[in-house]
Amino acid sequence: MREGLHIVFRILCIMMVVAVENLLMPTQKEQRKKQGVLEWTALLGVCVLTVLMEERKHPGGVGEACRECLMQNLFWGNLLLALLQDVRECLVYRIIWLIIMLVLGFQILQNGIEPTSLLGVLFYCTFQELIGSQFYGRADCHCFSCIAFFVMTSGGYIGEMLQFLVIHMIASFLLLGVVSVLQGNLNRRGNLLYPVPFIPYIYLSLLVLLNSEV
Repeated sequence: MREGLHIVFRILCIMMVVAVENLLMPTQKEQRKKQGVLEWTALLGVCVLTVLMEERKHPGGVGEACRECLMQNLFWGNLLLALLQDVRECLVYRIIWLIIMLVLGFQILQNGIEPTSLLGVLFYCTFQELIGSQFYGRADCHCFSCIAFFVMTSGGYIGEMLQFLVIHMIASFLLLGVVSVLQGNLNRRGNLLYPVPFIPYIYLSLLVLLNSEV
């Protein structure tokens, strides 16, 4: 019973973060009109899946939710909002990445980090922001970088840090490639015929790998 309440509490908190911040974003009225029940139902489904998979890996309790899960709820809420904006508008406002980094910075100050893990994450983020941005969207690079800091602060990975991050990046591209092939969205050179949101694939790959033995 207590575990079920904890899960429901986390789902409500994450969806509240998404809903409140979505109202505060400078989204155009035309885009707001397109926000239907189906869109938010799908987002709620992703949120439920996120919490269930995370709780499966790191079960918590109701008392723990207010103390230790607040920062994680803020992280997942803003990452879901980034996913929503990428799907809806093919852009993500920079304020979302700023909020995520502030949340992760607070976690670093509170829990501390290992220097070796930090070096690996900084190298990975430098690659994403300087090299990766030449091949895919800047928001996608920010997403990879924020996830790298989240994995480092949460300790939710298994194995060597940099190895996990590289596998996550490869898995995201493989998932995008498979879906694009099924949709007929690849030309003979392997390039996309038309751009598609990439953050949903990054998000889904992260959930799968956090619950794997990588």
